[in-house]
Amino acid sequence: MIGIQAGFETGSLRLIGKYADRKLAPYDPSEWHWVVKEGVKTLNKDYWIPAFTLIMGLDNDEQPEDSWDTIRLISELEHEQPDSMFTATALTFVPIGLLEKSDFFNIGNEMTPAQLGVLYKTWQHNFKYGIQKFMTKTGAKGPQRYFFNAIARSLGGIPLGAMERYARNKSKEHEKVIETIKTKYW
Repeated sequence: MIGIQAGFETGSLRLIGKYADRKLAPYDPSEWHWVVKEGVKTLNKDYWIPAFTLIMGLDNDEQPEDSWDTIRLISELEHEQPDSMFTATALTFVPIGLLEKSDFFNIGNEMTPAQLGVLYKTWQHNFKYGIQKFMTKTGAKGPQRYFFNAIARSLGGIPLGAMERYARNKSKEHEKVIETIKTKYW
């Protein structure tokens, strides 16, 4: 198996159409979810594992519904292609290229409840699907596998627990987003 880094940037058709429509040429922005899903399927078939990056706060234009579209796309991949292998990592917007005059996204001051949801979903996915599934398919046999899996299960829950505590301390809306992901998108 071979890893490859690719940006799926966002699950939002609005944002992909506005900022990255050339990324999916010759396809239309309305086909973005299909392009991502087919890409994962094709890469996995040939033993490539995409390590996706997402952009949080894209040009400081990301709305809550855009964040929920990203959460839904990750969830759709998990449920429609349960054997698929990929990771998803949320990164903050950095103004470069055509957007170099824009402001940086300040995650500490500007993260909305829905953006916390994207961060939570990516960590949840990487723990649930990345670590556990990857080790099942490629990990060593015998005691080494059990030892690694025990460590991964223990340590994998730490960031999720930290985000849940952050949400409880931040606001009811933040807490509701985490609970929605745990009940609807897990």
